[in-house]
Amino acid sequence: MHFRFDRLVKALLRKALSTLGEVGTEVEVAVDAQRIDVLFHPRPLNTRPLFDLGLLGRMAATPCLFEVFRDPPRVEQRRDALRKLLSWHHLELHPPAKRSPFA
Repeated sequence: MHFRFDRLVKALLRKALSTLGEVGTEVEVAVDAQRIDVLFHPRPLNTRPLFDLGLLGRMAATPCLFEVFRDPPRVEQRRDALRKLLSWHHLELHPPAKRSPFA
């Protein structure tokens, strides 16, 4: 049952945020194969959204991720979400070196 809610919220976030930039869903985080529910990278500032997204638009002013919860998240869920955020942030700042296929 909660999977339908997750899909709905992810689809709504994708639709709303796609007017502002690039949106990815179910994005894998390299540590322990964690997955980010919604990853967002805004377009350059010269583009304007079709309509005001209010708080969501302000939250999406910079690259960010969204984790979807049907009920208030438990302590373990909050820790997992924070771990994903920190792992993603680390990879954004320190992308893995591209390896030659001949190495």
